Amino acid sequence: MRGLLFVFLFFCTIKIYGQSEIDSIQELLSQDTLSPSHHIELLNNISEHYLGNDNNKFTFYNQQSIALATDEGDLLGLVNAKLLLTKYYQKSGDIERAMQICDELLQKSTDKQFTLGVILSHNKKGDLFNKVGSYDQALSVLNKALALAEEIRDSTIMASIFNNKGVSFYHSSRIDSAIFYYELGLNQRRQNADSLGMAAGMINIGGVYYTQGNYQLARSYFSTAAAISKRINNKSYHAAALNNLGLADWRLGDYDDAIEAFHLSYELSAEMNNKRTMAFCLANLGIIAHEKADYPESLEYYLRAVAIRSELNDSTGLGTSYYNLGLLFKDWRDDSTAYNYYQKSLVIREAIGDVDGQASVYNSIGELYSEAKEYDKAKAAYQNALSKNLNIGNKGKMISTFINMSKLYLTTGNLDSAKVIIDEAMLLAREIKSLYMKAELEGKLGSYYYKKGLYRESKKHLLKSLQYANENNLKDLENNGRLLLSQVYSALGDHKSAYKELITHLALKDSISNQDVIRKTSRIEAKYAFQKEKDSLAFVRQREQLAYETELSQEKIKKQWMILVLILSVLVLGLMAYLLYNRQKKNKLLYRQKEVLDEALAVNSKYFSIISHDLRGFLLEYISISGLLLHFARHGKIEKIEDLGINMKRSSQNTLHLLDNLLHWSIDKEFSLSKYKTVINVNNLIIELIELFKGTADSKNILLHFETQPDLFIKGTENGVKTIFRNIIYNAIKFTKQGNNIFINSYTADNKIVIEVRDEGIGMSEDQLKKINEFDAAPLRGTQNERGVGLGMRLIREFANRNNGELLIQSQVGVGTTIKVTFIQEMPEGTPKSI
Repeated sequence: MRGLLFVFLFFCTIKIYGQSEIDSIQELLSQDTLSPSHHIELLNNISEHYLGNDNNKFTFYNQQSIALATDEGDLLGLVNAKLLLTKYYQKSGDIERAMQICDELLQKSTDKQFTLGVILSHNKKGDLFNKVGSYDQALSVLNKALALAEEIRDSTIMASIFNNKGVSFYHSSRIDSAIFYYELGLNQRRQNADSLGMAAGMINIGGVYYTQGNYQLARSYFSTAAAISKRINNKSYHAAALNNLGLADWRLGDYDDAIEAFHLSYELSAEMNNKRTMAFCLANLGIIAHEKADYPESLEYYLRAVAIRSELNDSTGLGTSYYNLGLLFKDWRDDSTAYNYYQKSLVIREAIGDVDGQASVYNSIGELYSEAKEYDKAKAAYQNALSKNLNIGNKGKMISTFINMSKLYLTTGNLDSAKVIIDEAMLLAREIKSLYMKAELEGKLGSYYYKKGLYRESKKHLLKSLQYANENNLKDLENNGRLLLSQVYSALGDHKSAYKELITHLALKDSISNQDVIRKTSRIEAKYAFQKEKDSLAFVRQREQLAYETELSQEKIKKQWMILVLILSVLVLGLMAYLLYNRQKKNKLLYRQKEVLDEALAVNSKYFSIISHDLRGFLLEYISISGLLLHFARHGKIEKIEDLGINMKRSSQNTLHLLDNLLHWSIDKEFSLSKYKTVINVNNLIIELIELFKGTADSKNILLHFETQPDLFIKGTENGVKTIFRNIIYNAIKFTKQGNNIFINSYTADNKIVIEVRDEGIGMSEDQLKKINEFDAAPLRGTQNERGVGLGMRLIREFANRNNGELLIQSQVGVGTTIKVTFIQEMPEGTPKSI
C-alpha cells in the first residue's frame, strides 16, 4: 500500500535484562557491602531496563545514580547515568533538553580531560542530530568521536560510532556509504565476539535493503539476527528481529508468516513488559489489516498502539501512529478525519523537530488534496514536503514528492513542468540507486511522451519501467505500465501487441472487477479483428485485380469476343456498383444504429457505474459506522452510538430513495407503461407524498406548505407521476437548509393543471441550470452532505414526457428553486361536462 510508514527498529546496542536478572540486581542493591562504583553501575543497569517501559521507576533509579556518582566523583558512572537521561528526554520528544545534557557532559569531560566522556558525548550528540534530520551536523560530531576513539583503540565504541554514521548516510540517501559503515560496525562486533551487537548490525543492514526494495536480502539479514538473538536468549532483540522479519514477509506476499512473526514479537515483548516494541508490533499488525481492507481491525490495532505510546509519552511513536491513522481514514473515505489525524501528526513532529516526518505528512496531505481535485492546495503541500526534504537532504523522499508532483502536472495538462520534475527526480534516483523509483519514473516519462503524442519515445521508457519492475517483482508498477503500453501500441497501429499487453495487464489484475478495463479490452479486440478483416479484404482485391488483367490479355488475343466481353464487363461493373451502393447504404444504416446503441450503452454505463459507486460508498459508510459502533460499544460511549444511529438512518433513507429511482427507471425501460395510464387525483397523490417525506423534513426542521384547488385530476401512470414529485420534493428537502420552508401548490391555468414546488434552498447558477437541462450536471451534495447520483432529474424529465407533462425549472443562487410540471386536465368517469 503506497504511502504507509513502516516501522523499523534500528539499534545501537542496549543491555536488556529479564525479570530474574532484575530481581538479582535489586537484591544486590539492598546489600551494604557494595562499593560505590559497583552500586552506581547496578543503578545504571536497572535504569536502562526501565527506560521506555516504566518512566517512574526509571526516574527513581536514574536520580539515585546521578546523585551517588556526583557525591563519589565517579565521572564514568555520572556520564553513563546522564546519557541514559538524554535517551529518556529523546524518547519523550524533548530533543532540546537532551542536547543540553550532552553539551554539559561534553564540557565537563573536556574540563576533566576525560577522553572517554568526550567520545561518548559526541557519539550521543550525533545520534540526536540524526533524530532531528541534521545529518551533516551528525557526521561532523561523529567524525570527532571516531578520531578520539581510534586514538584510544576502543573497538566497542568505534562499532557504535560506525553504526550512527551509517544512520546518517542512510537517511541522507547515501546508501553505499550507509552500508559501508554498517558493515564496518558489524565486522568490528564480529571481532569482539559481540553477538548482541552483530544482531543489531544485521537489523540495521536489513533495514537498508528493505527500503531499497530488496526484500529477499533484507529478510535474510532479519532472519539471521533473529537466530542470533534467540541463541543468546536476548528476547528484546529477538522480538525486534521478528518484527522486521514480519515486514519483509509482508512485502514478499507471505501474509500468514508476517502475522505470525508480529504476534511472536508481541508476545516476547509482553513477557519483558517492553511496551515500546509492543506498540511497534501492534502498529504493523494494523498496517497489514489496513492493506487487507479490514479497516475496523486496523483501527483497533492502531488505537492500541496509540494508548501504549501515550502512556510512555512517546512523541515520536505518536506522530507515526497519528500519521498511519490518517492514511487509514483516507482509504476509509473519511477525508475530514484523515486530515485531522495528519494535522495531529504534523503538530507533534513540528514540536519534536522531526523534519523528516513533517515531509511525509505534507506529501500525504498533497495526495489528499490531489484526489479531491484541489490542485492548488495539493501543489502547495507538495512544495512544503519538498522544502523539508531539501533541508535534510533526504533524496529518497524528494523523489517520492517529485513523482507525486509530476502526476499532478500530468493530470492538469502542465506537461512541460511535469517533464522538468521527472528529469530532476531521475537524476536523484541514479544517485541513490533505487530501482523501484527508477521504474516509477520511467513509467511517468512514458506517460508524459504518450500525452505529447510521441508514442515511440513513450514505448521506450515504458519498456525500461517494465524491465525494472520485473527484476524487482514490482507488480503494481508492472500492472499500470502494461495498461499504458497497450494504449501506446494501439496508437502506433500495432493492435496485436496492444491486445497482448492488455491481456497481461488483466492477468495481473484478475482479483479486481474493473468494467473500464473490460470495455478497453473489447475495443482492442475489435480493432485487432478489424485489422485482420482489412488484411483479408486487401488480399481478395489483389486476386481480383490479377484475374482482371488476365482477362484483358485474353481479350487482345481473341478480338472476336471483344464486344461480348465489353458488354459483360459493363454489366458486371453495373452489378458491382449496385451491390456496392446497397452495401454502403446498409453500412450507413448499421453505423447509425451502432451510434444509437453506443449512446444508449454509454448512458446506461455512466448511470449504473455512478450508482454502483454510490452504493459502494453507502456500504463502506455502513462498514465504517459498524466498526465505530463496535469500538464505542466496547468503551461504553452511548451518546456516540446514538449519533451513529441517526447517521445510519439518514444514510439508509438515501439508499432507499436511490433504489426506488433505479427500480422505477428499470421498469419503465423494460415495459411500455402507456397502456396502464389511469385518472389520478392530484391532491391525494401530493398529500401521500407529503406524509412520506414529513419525517425527513422534520429532521431538518423544514416546514412543508400545501395549497390546492379541489377536484384536480390528470391522466398518467401512477408510479410514473409519483416518481416525478417524489424526486422533486426529495431534492427540495435535500438542498434546503434547516428552518426554511417548501411550498407545494396545485392549480388550474388555461385548462391545464400546474403542480408547483418552490423551496428556499441554496439555488443554482445559470451554468448549473444549463447543465441540468443538458443532462451534464455532476451530482451535488445536500445541505447535510446527503448523497446523490444525478439520476433523479433525468427521471423527472423522462416520466414527465411519458405522461404528457411539461417541465419548467427556475432557480437563483441563495434564493431557491421553483419547479413547475403542467399536465392536461382530465375529468373522472361519471363527471358531468359543462355545456
